[in-house]
Amino acid sequence: MKNTDILTVVRDPRWPLGKQFSFDADGNISKKSAACISLGLAVQHHVPDVAALETLLAEVAEDSHAAIVNAAFPHIPLGIEFLILSEKEFMARGVARHNASVSWPVTLKYRGTEYPALGRFKEHVAPSSWLLLDRDVDEHTPSHYANLDYESWIAEVDKLLPGIANCARLRAYSSSARVCIGEAPVGGGNGHTWVQLANAADTDRLRSVVKARAIALGMAWKKPRMSRDSGEEIRHDVASIVDWSVFTPGRLVFVGKPMVHV
Repeated sequence: MKNTDILTVVRDPRWPLGKQFSFDADGNISKKSAACISLGLAVQHHVPDVAALETLLAEVAEDSHAAIVNAAFPHIPLGIEFLILSEKEFMARGVARHNASVSWPVTLKYRGTEYPALGRFKEHVAPSSWLLLDRDVDEHTPSHYANLDYESWIAEVDKLLPGIANCARLRAYSSSARVCIGEAPVGGGNGHTWVQLANAADTDRLRSVVKARAIALGMAWKKPRMSRDSGEEIRHDVASIVDWSVFTPGRLVFVGKPMVHV
């Protein structure tokens, strides 16, 4: 078993982690997701191939309190339940992330039971061999990319990552593609495609390479970034047909059951 063929399932016992959809005052549907998780119960799963990945994603897809963390936690044995806490939650319990005297994982009590505890920190995680290609079509996506069907999109991704079109992969619909108004999905063009890397350590290099190739090939465009506090535009970033931000080990992948509030 490769110790990188691992994905972690985390559950927030208190709050939904699946994306939530609701209608605003004008009748338009809006979407929000938990930007982070302050405390969750997690278990690592050995995911050696596409068949195992499909089984795991199907289970998580039925749980609105669950999400995937695209990483392994080498300090924790496979199959052992552990806590994932935010840095703020560790501080509230008197544990300083950068205190050299702390021996990780620490042991913390939650609801009467003791668990090993870590964070989704770069020093606690190792990259998974599973790479998520996230297609996120929005109002900034050029129409010639927004209107591509799946196979045409894969052909374009193959220009960024040569070989993708011919490798084993799993297509999984995103949360917004699983929510419909009438018969039309809210995010019909959105979705996840999972591929497996021979060397999980390539993940960091890929993040910068894909962005550079997208710019060099003319497959990138400007996308505004908004302030979470004011909602105002604060800067521009670069986007393309895949979202390379999810390549970062430890990112939450919201594949749990979406919730619709009418």
